[in-house]
Amino acid sequence: MPFRFPRVACLLVGAPLLLVGCGGSPDAPITGRADRFEQPWLQLGSQNLRVDTVVGDARPVRDANGIFRVSVPVRNVTDLELHIDYTYTFTDENGTEVNRYPGVLHIPSRQTAEAVGNASSPAATKFRLALSYPRIN
Repeated sequence: MPFRFPRVACLLVGAPLLLVGCGGSPDAPITGRADRFEQPWLQLGSQNLRVDTVVGDARPVRDANGIFRVSVPVRNVTDLELHIDYTYTFTDENGTEVNRYPGVLHIPSRQTAEAVGNASSPAATKFRLALSYPRIN
């Protein structure tokens, strides 16, 4: 009778080999977990922040003076209060940066807060939003 490798041994040897290639590049941008679709204008600072939040649809508007304003809901899906730094980067139609707008969100457990920002000039046509946990030195 031929030797048969035990199934448990196959799992113990095979499982680590499958995980080796699943890490991805450590420098790849981390996209947000959206309610409905991917958001190319959103970048997160960590995988933990992606797991802890759900980011809603952006609501861009222009005011009476032509200033571009954006509001984005960020929902905390944890049992802890979250403190999140955010920065909007506004650009013109050529991709040239117009200005940056920083802010801080304090979101109670299982609640939603709005990340709000505005451009400094009517020339702004696009935006990017970066969310990250505050850096502790």
